[in-house]
Amino acid sequence: MSALEKVRCSRGEFEYPEALPERLGWFTREAGVGNYHILRLMGLSCSVARALAARGAIWSAVVADAEEAAWWAEGMLYDALAVFDYDAAEMRRRLGQPARGDYLVPLPGGGAVPIEDLPPPKREEALLGLLAQGGRVALPALIAYLSRPAEALGSA
Repeated sequence: MSALEKVRCSRGEFEYPEALPERLGWFTREAGVGNYHILRLMGLSCSVARALAARGAIWSAVVADAEEAAWWAEGMLYDALAVFDYDAAEMRRRLGQPARGDYLVPLPGGGAVPIEDLPPPKREEALLGLLAQGGRVALPALIAYLSRPAEALGSA
């Protein structure tokens, strides 16, 4: 049984699009993930991501320009959806509650600080760095990242 079939079985009415641009749009509509967040996960700069998000990302065009990065971002988002038992409404609800100060961001050289203690550009840099690093820290960092409003991340 494919992963898609398992999802459909476990969630009954859950329908996940087949085409990548529609999947990215689905995450914004159904799971509450911001366009800016997806664009940054794809590796776009803050300024480019903000400009595209402000205009309303046209996912078919974005994917055409950076398909491999879009697949990577979609995979990360799908992993996050699994944390919520493939319940997009629950993911949307949870992402509407920013990570509190009890989410600790590890610092280079050891130690950790509450996420709120970092200035916004460093907050985004730290969380995206943890995602790129992978391993067991990536998924909690992804959820913390996705739960931050775009205005609380990066620099203009």
